[in-house]
Amino acid sequence: MRDSNQPTQIYQSDQNTSFVQLDIDEAMEKVGQKHKYQKVIVFFSCLTTFFASFCFMVTPYFLSPPTFECQIDNEWVICDEDSGACDANILSRMTINVDSNISAQFELYCENRTWRTIIQSTPYFGCIIGVLIFNYFSDNKGRAITTKICWVIGTVFALILNFSTNIPMLLIGSFGMGFGIQTLLSLVIVNCNEISAGQFRVIAVILLYVLCAVNEMQYIWFLKVFPNWKWCTFICFTAPMCLLSVFPFVFIRDSPRYLYQKSRQKCLDTLNYIAEFNNREKIREYELKEEGRNDDKIYSYIDLFRYKSQRNTTIFMVILFIPPNLLFYGIQVSLDQIGSSFQENSLFIGIGEFVGYIVSDFISHKIPRKKGTFFSLLITCAVCISFIFFQIPESCKNSDQTCWQKPFQTFMAALARCMFSIAFSLMVLLCGETYPTTLKSVGYGFNFAIGMIGSFLSPFFVDISNRMGIIPIASLGFLTLIGCVAVCFLKETINQPMIQEIPELLVRAKSRKSLLIDSLQIHSSVEEEVNETNKQKTIHVN
Repeated sequence: MRDSNQPTQIYQSDQNTSFVQLDIDEAMEKVGQKHKYQKVIVFFSCLTTFFASFCFMVTPYFLSPPTFECQIDNEWVICDEDSGACDANILSRMTINVDSNISAQFELYCENRTWRTIIQSTPYFGCIIGVLIFNYFSDNKGRAITTKICWVIGTVFALILNFSTNIPMLLIGSFGMGFGIQTLLSLVIVNCNEISAGQFRVIAVILLYVLCAVNEMQYIWFLKVFPNWKWCTFICFTAPMCLLSVFPFVFIRDSPRYLYQKSRQKCLDTLNYIAEFNNREKIREYELKEEGRNDDKIYSYIDLFRYKSQRNTTIFMVILFIPPNLLFYGIQVSLDQIGSSFQENSLFIGIGEFVGYIVSDFISHKIPRKKGTFFSLLITCAVCISFIFFQIPESCKNSDQTCWQKPFQTFMAALARCMFSIAFSLMVLLCGETYPTTLKSVGYGFNFAIGMIGSFLSPFFVDISNRMGIIPIASLGFLTLIGCVAVCFLKETINQPMIQEIPELLVRAKSRKSLLIDSLQIHSSVEEEVNETNKQKTIHVN
């Protein structure tokens, strides 16, 4: 009997005297937050971002209006939909290969130009719906299962878009691709945020966007190597995403920070899985500090507005996210209307993005999120508005004509994208550091989804600007100034500890725990008094 009790006594003695309990941040540090497991996840996340960004960078090009030549005064001159190509009284001809462009192949121009604008907007509408649904699902059912579902959905609809034969298939494929792929990118960012910490986390998140810029830089050659839009899309996007679909089923697990507020046992299992992967010491069950958990709490978008600590933040975060998305995708949609050709513009804008994200990697762990976002976004707006002062003259519209405005516009667009990359990096970090872990995916999802309203509207703003004779990039720059105002009302988050739970719920949990302890103490005191009274009665009787 003595031998069987000895381990228990030793365990209790150790538990009481020989160790310090770890909170989730300390536990993550013990199993490793910047080691082999994190590096594998970041590597495959970067590959995912690299290939997935294709659908939002190149698809607008494939849906751009085709170029025409019009016969005016017995001479063939370059024209477009608004300058004679759609005039029944003017003889016109298309100057590009039909298979090189979705708009050309499906005749999405002239009287069908509205369909082109709708299809350009459809992925962003799908993204709004997808992010709202799946990020809510992610916070309540798990990051891993949601990532797998989004991956499968995005890949299936990418195949539908890739092999479309009519406009309905284009609409379904583009909607489903935004519904799955963009949501997937949001979840990848959340996962990288939660499995790491410190400078490694900052670098990992920004590195995802660096790969988007690297992808954009290579358009100049692969659009020439693969002139057919279907083959280009399949080789550079659909096939790689199908092959990478193995990644979430092998490596992705719910992060310990997410599980800490859901299930202590699952959190321990994942922590020890990471420890084994990283060749680090595992965590014993009694080492993980017990926290007030909300196992039965289902987090929703309502919680972003229900609690005062989250309400104002969410309102201004939403206002901050919409205008930059409008600007970013508006520039992408109108990229063939500024500077040189789409391919050359993509190369230099990609370089600008790359430089911006690299700079962000070096300064983001030092620079204040609030001030950094404000000034970088303000400079971006100023650069875009300045396009009013160096418009390309009518005598230089043809692709074979040169003038100083063309290279200067390309340079300024690259500068704008560079500053935007810095601003957006800081916005992502600000959003991730503002919300508690239990609301992080919901917060990300809501802001990214509502921000995508700007992306959804960007083709319409570009089309309206063109019809009114206004340079689209300048009008978008004016609208983005709203974001500069919104960021002024947000809190600074740099070097602040990561919040695990909504403050109001933590207060309630501590209050309940305090009441429980008080009631137990009262109950214990009453029992002691009763025992003492009974003892005295017994002594008196004797």
